[in-house]
Amino acid sequence: MLHKRSKRSTAFNFQDTVTTLKDIYTADLFRVHTAPLVRRSMFWNNLVKVQKVGTDDNPIVCPGNRDTVAAYLQYICHGTIPSIRDDDEDDHGNDDDDENAMEGTNEEEDFPTGIIKDEQEWEDLCELYIFASKVEDEGAMDAVVDTMLEKYAESGDNGALPTEDAIKTVYAETKAGSPLRRVLVDFYVWEGAAPEGTDVELNEFLLDLTKGTMRRKKEAGRCCIPARVKRCDYHVHGAKGQCDEVIAVD
Repeated sequence: MLHKRSKRSTAFNFQDTVTTLKDIYTADLFRVHTAPLVRRSMFWNNLVKVQKVGTDDNPIVCPGNRDTVAAYLQYICHGTIPSIRDDDEDDHGNDDDDENAMEGTNEEEDFPTGIIKDEQEWEDLCELYIFASKVEDEGAMDAVVDTMLEKYAESGDNGALPTEDAIKTVYAETKAGSPLRRVLVDFYVWEGAAPEGTDVELNEFLLDLTKGTMRRKKEAGRCCIPARVKRCDYHVHGAKGQCDEVIAVD
């Protein structure tokens, strides 16, 4: 579904040092150029520049599973949120001119490619957003929300909606008022739908959905994405980077 989104250019210095990350669950190691990593947030800058961690002997332990960490590194290094959409795409949606953006530190694969899988796309995107929030990367958080909005907008009359598992994960890992919570609720409001499940983990979402539906009760029928909605409505960048782009709906 997703393809080459959130594209940005990145300048790489291949003489740059390499920082080593470790998956908290599998102990797999990831090696990434230091400069693009520390530019992402104070979280990374503090660990690498202040605490001096990130070596093979003392790697940074990441607060996410292997696939999520790999997808995040793919985004910060290639400027895309990777996914599988068409069988005829090479490199899972990476641009050919990006293929050298990462430099391995030995002959083995140091940087496994993170893939947002079609069959669990909503769950993977939510996990990626949550990981980005834990490492304080607001730019990545905003990029994930943009991707979700595009995914919903492209779904047409079928209305691709977040799964119940995705909703449960988000409400377990985020606080009230989270942009991620708000966008998931709005998808259901715009669709005029509700989850079929009655699990207690959905109670808070259902309450937010009721409130959202009442706010928009004058909007008749399936609204898709209302014309007034902007990507910025769900961003966390604050006043320092306001964006005015309205979400395109075909």
